[in-house]
Amino acid sequence: MSTSLRPTLISIVMLAVALVLPSVALPGEDFPPPDPGYNPPVFDQPEITLHDAIRVTLEFEPTIRIRTESVTTQLGVSQQATGQFDLALTGTISYELIQEEMTAAEKLDQNNKRDDLRKDIDDANADLERAQEQIDEIDLATGILEGGGDPSGIDLSDPLMQAQLDVLLAAYRAAPPEDQAEALQNVLDWLEDRRNLLVIDRNLAAVEAAAGRESLRRLGGIAEIERTQTGTLSLKLFKQFRTGITFSPFLDITGNTLDWVGKRNPTEFGGPGGVDSYTSTVGFSFVIPFG
Repeated sequence: MSTSLRPTLISIVMLAVALVLPSVALPGEDFPPPDPGYNPPVFDQPEITLHDAIRVTLEFEPTIRIRTESVTTQLGVSQQATGQFDLALTGTISYELIQEEMTAAEKLDQNNKRDDLRKDIDDANADLERAQEQIDEIDLATGILEGGGDPSGIDLSDPLMQAQLDVLLAAYRAAPPEDQAEALQNVLDWLEDRRNLLVIDRNLAAVEAAAGRESLRRLGGIAEIERTQTGTLSLKLFKQFRTGITFSPFLDITGNTLDWVGKRNPTEFGGPGGVDSYTSTVGFSFVIPFG
């Protein structure tokens, strides 16, 4: 080979290597950008040099370009196979909302609950009025006896109390003059004891009526719509090793709530009662291929 041809051949080989190497990427690196479409070179001179002719020939030589694309394809296959062993995270989130009108039976049950409260309030008010009436009667009787009035004018609405008072008054009338003061004091003491008991009954009835009114206020109107909500969250990690072993930890959370629209959940506020339920599961799966 002549000495004059060696620089030309070396230039051709170096140019071919320079054209091929930029299209090759190592595993884990980004793909090289695709080659643009063929645009024929334009030369202003009427003649081109041998170097330009060889460069253009090698740049667009079909075999070299096919080989370059084959290397890129193999790189993609390698990256795809490597991705099988990447750490992967999968997850799902779901939410379900159901609203439906309550049945006639459920509405009737709510209405009966409020009617029972109203009846209890009315009974408590009646007991309060009855106790107050008897207190007024005892106050009147005490005033008559302390003022030296005629005991026969005393009349109590409670038959049992009236009978007991009649016995004490009879003892008072039958007592000798020196013992009448003591007998009268016995009647007054008995009236005071009865009055104290009636005051307690009256106060208890007042408290019961107030509590009933407060309970009725808290209940409010009848609920019309029942609402159910369900939510789930599921997370899973997946890792496959080149030995064939797979490891998959997971987390599952589920929650359920039931309420009545416009009502707080506790029954004293007109709600369905109960508590929200939540379930969580944590675990993992481990696969070891034998053989």
